[in-house]
Amino acid sequence: MQPATKDSLDLGNHVPGSLDTITVSAMATPVRRPLTLAAVEAAFRASFARDSCAEDDLPLWSPENPARGHCAVAALTVNDLFGGELLLATVERDGVRTGYHYWNRLAGLDVDLTADQFLPGEVINEPEALARPAGRPTMYADQYDAFRTRVFGELGLETRISRT
Repeated sequence: MQPATKDSLDLGNHVPGSLDTITVSAMATPVRRPLTLAAVEAAFRASFARDSCAEDDLPLWSPENPARGHCAVAALTVNDLFGGELLLATVERDGVRTGYHYWNRLAGLDVDLTADQFLPGEVINEPEALARPAGRPTMYADQYDAFRTRVFGELGLETRISRT
């Protein structure tokens, strides 16, 4: 539907300057703007918090390193928004495995919104692609719910989470 202009309104028998009432109806549906990558990243950054950090990373989480411990919930939330593949790799420091790291592959490109969480000397090994588990995650479910709800809220999206 084209926007109404002075020339496109059908005013019927209306005489300019008369006291006739003209009613023009329009749909009151809000216009949704496309998401930008900058807005998505900003929503993720605004949503990192202690309550959504993986429990085993809590000792290293801080407001100065807010992405710490958020790789799993962030990767699942990116997957919720865009699909793609989930990637998982081990993390090592001085040759000793210290944990795991999750991120995404979208259209052949690796996307990692928590890559800046790592400390000097931590090395991320080669990833393997994982299938998205059905339903809610079994680990860090409460952290995922809290994080996803904040991200979706920041983006103005519906925040309902399936409990199946």
